[in-house]
Amino acid sequence: MIRERGQQGTEAAMEKDYSVRMGFVDDYICAICDEGGDLICCDGDCGRSFHPTKPTGEASHCDTLGLSEEQLELPEFLCENCASKKHQCFVCGELGSSDQGGGEQVIIQCNKRGCKRFYHPECLPLDINNLPGDSCPMHECYSCKKKHATSKGNKTTGKTKGKGTCRKKHATLEGNKTIGKSKGRGTWGMDLVLCRRCPKAFHRKCLPRKINGGEGEIKRIWETAGGTVFYCRDHEMVENLRSAKRNHIKFREEKPKGATENQSVEDGNK
Repeated sequence: MIRERGQQGTEAAMEKDYSVRMGFVDDYICAICDEGGDLICCDGDCGRSFHPTKPTGEASHCDTLGLSEEQLELPEFLCENCASKKHQCFVCGELGSSDQGGGEQVIIQCNKRGCKRFYHPECLPLDINNLPGDSCPMHECYSCKKKHATSKGNKTTGKTKGKGTCRKKHATLEGNKTIGKSKGRGTWGMDLVLCRRCPKAFHRKCLPRKINGGEGEIKRIWETAGGTVFYCRDHEMVENLRSAKRNHIKFREEKPKGATENQSVEDGNK
């Protein structure tokens, strides 16, 4: 069944911690084009939403899944990745088996609530399944973590205010009982903004400059009813679309010869 993503439930979801909010953004926008509208949600492990048919994706120039009306009537929907248990690594973009019962597991899923990103162990040198959470890079500020590593290498850790990781900063805010005095978790500037194309996250106060466009820069961030949509500078923006290049989704190992658009969206840049 097609499910329209709108304003309902947004405020309640945004009041919870950011890990829930990141899941809500995934629920609200299409995984292919990063726009909202009439979407279908995968009932599998990925939990992503998609424009299911060509008409539902016309406004956002989305390649869509190209489903038929008969497929929309099925009681359960699984995207090709979840049906085949072949998911993409959020670092390299290549597929790997997530079937834990099918021998050696070559791709693992972050177990942080609301995240659902997949990774090759060699791309992310952490065994996420053996950790309680907070291990995926999406759950720490990339800028703070980088500064912390630099100051540690220079043996100045602890000498400069503000060089701690985001987890330490959140702990300080909670210890000072400042939670609840502003929107979200801690202060507004400490909210994490998550890149849609790679495992980088930034506190709002740590976001790169000029991401709002202007002076030859293309805008990289939008506030939507479902949350913040953001692309870091590692990804090329498409000027006539409100997104980075749409070449990030891969359902199959290789695109068969003569395949139609709805069989693969690897070439989904228009």
